[in-house]
Amino acid sequence: MRLTTTPMRDRLRLALAAGVAVAAIGAGAPAAAGAAPQAQLAHDVNPGPSSSEPEDYAEMGGYLYFQGVDGIRGRELWRTDGTNATPVGDVRPGPSGSSPGGLTALGGHLYFAADDGVHGRELWRTDGTTTELVMDIRPGGDSSSPTSPTVHGGALYFTADDGVNGRELWRTDGTTTGLVRDINPGLGASGVSNLTPFGGHLYFRADDTVTGSELWRTDGTLGGTVLWSNINPAAGSSNPNNLTVLDGQLYFGASHPVIGAELWRTDGAGLAAPVQDINPGAADANPAAIHAHGQHVYFRANDGVTGSELWRADVGGAEQVADIEPGVGGSNPSELVSYGDHVYFRANDGVHGQEMWRSGGSGAELVVDTRPGPESGSIYDPIVHGGALYFVAERPDVGYELWRTDGSSTALFADILQGTQGSDPFDFTPYGGALYFSANDGHHGYEVWRVADVADAAPPTGSPQDGKVGLAVVKRARVARSGRFAQLRLRCPASEANGPCRGRVTLRTKAKLKVGGKRRRVVLARQRFSVPAGTTRKVRMRFGKAARRLVARSPRARRTVAIVLVRDGAGNRRTLRRAVRLTVAKPKGGRRR
Repeated sequence: MRLTTTPMRDRLRLALAAGVAVAAIGAGAPAAAGAAPQAQLAHDVNPGPSSSEPEDYAEMGGYLYFQGVDGIRGRELWRTDGTNATPVGDVRPGPSGSSPGGLTALGGHLYFAADDGVHGRELWRTDGTTTELVMDIRPGGDSSSPTSPTVHGGALYFTADDGVNGRELWRTDGTTTGLVRDINPGLGASGVSNLTPFGGHLYFRADDTVTGSELWRTDGTLGGTVLWSNINPAAGSSNPNNLTVLDGQLYFGASHPVIGAELWRTDGAGLAAPVQDINPGAADANPAAIHAHGQHVYFRANDGVTGSELWRADVGGAEQVADIEPGVGGSNPSELVSYGDHVYFRANDGVHGQEMWRSGGSGAELVVDTRPGPESGSIYDPIVHGGALYFVAERPDVGYELWRTDGSSTALFADILQGTQGSDPFDFTPYGGALYFSANDGHHGYEVWRVADVADAAPPTGSPQDGKVGLAVVKRARVARSGRFAQLRLRCPASEANGPCRGRVTLRTKAKLKVGGKRRRVVLARQRFSVPAGTTRKVRMRFGKAARRLVARSPRARRTVAIVLVRDGAGNRRTLRRAVRLTVAKPKGGRRR
């Protein structure tokens, strides 16, 4: 989450590293042959300071598709050939828009979920010329709301609710569309998730209410959709997660009553088996962020001694790669990505905050301290493109912007929104030799940007911001009985003509608390939000396990500060800090605290 500091003078500079220019600020003139890549505005879909809010990029048939708003059609489907951006169909004519989502290519079509205002949110497809409803899965105006689209074996699998069988697994090959199996018979949902192709089957997690939430697989037929491994016997759930394929093995995290939550694997021939009891006994290692690299899967795990740290495993067992933050606290590695011979990831060593690290398999090293000192650079969305690793990081003088490393030098790549607020780039997608993404330069609102060698899009017009953005934060938040989240209420005023109010909110303890032997202000949760003008919405702030314990046990942890970075559709930005008191409820029959 961005934190404001004393503003620094705006500046425009190129960052040079090892004699090679690695940054180009803003959208400049066309680059000469052989010049370093630049960040450049690709398309101003909604001309002027208002945003088109492009997102959900997907390539199909030589075009890059995305959803966006042009101020006329509402949120609909668009595409670009790298030169021109054009609308594709108009599923819901008028300003409301169909809000296409889950864009997924199969054969010569792009499939997506959309609401035409008549059939509810259903499955659609387009070949770029003709856009059509695939099937009204839940007939009438109610929505089946297709989600989790996954291509496997020449078909598209997804979850949907037809109003009769609950939310279950469905399949289409473009000709026929139907329910694969009603795993939880009747109206109840089976909770299908983690769809992962492996060895001729599609593996996933599901709950038939008899064996609990376990590992299933399907070959696309009713008879071939079966429970594969009942890891937690009887009705207990193992909750398999983070399914990852490597060298003929499917690795995943799962919980067993004897060994706790550990790393498991299956080769698709025999039933699943644990790789190793990392946290001995019934204690949980909680493997997460599982990532295939080389001959190993890398992941985060807690052995009960060194805290949540970086591990790796193969069929022979698991080993800790590095203890980045000594002690029981753990560095909590996440955002793992392969680049060259190393795994790059985000971690916190307790000295530099959350920053970019890397490992070659033995030990780990800090790549860059983007925000020098103990505060975090909040690294996210790392992606490899054009022989380099790009990622987003936050620094007080530039905000959230795009960074780049070639493995030997790391630097700010583009300060797209000059000043301290940052352009907040997201949704990175390679296409046509360039890296496309969404960002806000403060003049055009959120639009389509790219990293490329040749700038063939018009530079920003320099139109000024047209006012201020407003947002109100309600001073009390109710923590759910489960303790897993708090409901923070945000209000976007009706006077916000360029709504909705969108951004990120961080919930942090007001006072320094002793955690892991150190006193520090603790970030409890972070969450994106979007609140339409004239409305109040509850934003669910999800707590991790450590945050849940802290909030439940420490009254001081319930006195928090909400740090809100908010923007509107015209590109106006503002950072707010508001004190928020958490109210924690005991289980039914108890008193609130």
